Amino acid sequence: MDGIVDPSIAVQIHGLAKTYPGTTKLGCCKCTKTSPFHAVKGLWMNIAKDQLFCLLGPNGAGKTTSISCLTGINPITGGDALIYGDSVRSSVGMSNIRKMIGVCPQFDILWDALSSEEHLHLFASIKGLPPASINSTAEKLLADVKLTGAAKVRAGSYSGGMKRRLSVAVALIGDPKLVFLDEPTTGMDPITRRHVWDIIQDSKKGRAIILTTHSMEEADILSDRIGIMAKGRLRCIGTSIRLKSRFGTGFVATVSFVESKKDNSSASGDLHEPVKRFFNEARIHTQTFFNMADLT
Repeated sequence: MDGIVDPSIAVQIHGLAKTYPGTTKLGCCKCTKTSPFHAVKGLWMNIAKDQLFCLLGPNGAGKTTSISCLTGINPITGGDALIYGDSVRSSVGMSNIRKMIGVCPQFDILWDALSSEEHLHLFASIKGLPPASINSTAEKLLADVKLTGAAKVRAGSYSGGMKRRLSVAVALIGDPKLVFLDEPTTGMDPITRRHVWDIIQDSKKGRAIILTTHSMEEADILSDRIGIMAKGRLRCIGTSIRLKSRFGTGFVATVSFVESKKDNSSASGDLHEPVKRFFNEARIHTQTFFNMADLT
């Protein structure tokens, strides 16, 4: 990919595309073919350093496929991406990229026979951390994700939420410059989810984070910028405030009236006036004999 590398940008994505080829099944009487599946259809964006960028979208939108292409799990079909100046299309570039990223995959890649402490020691060694610092690094990360009490317990006995917390800790080990978190809070209870959000927020300094989620609340709380994906395409991008201002529909309040001899159309008018005093742009969206919905 030609062009000058901006030192303030961690990730430059230029037309990234991923297509899975169709398949052919031979039967005794006929041949069945399936069409190619275009999982990602030309993704363009820049992600700055010290920024948490959230890819928001429903299941099947192309979020995980995009992460897989950026981390080298799946080869890209078209376009390119630069991560701190190294291209994902280059074998040398991917070798450099793997040294500076941390990944929390959508599905946990853990060994049932190893404890959380042993997992962190293993990945710290793979990352090339000095042996003298591995114990202290593992202890800090286990404390951060609230797994100190289960540090020596085999991961096979962990709950789904505990496994996700361990995967987040693995992604952060070695102080990576870029962290990919693919739906990191899946399976967590609300209290633990909030705690992991705090960990992610505290981890933003000095690195870029790309997080995927289908939770609008999670994207709103954590992200500096949000990209909304659907059917393999990036539909819109911006800050949470900008997107809500541009595409938000406000609040809908539904008011029901008890049956009375009084004309209900008059009652709805009496209610609409005080609402307008507080919300100038409020209007009656729908109205029936006993119900009125105010859209603001």
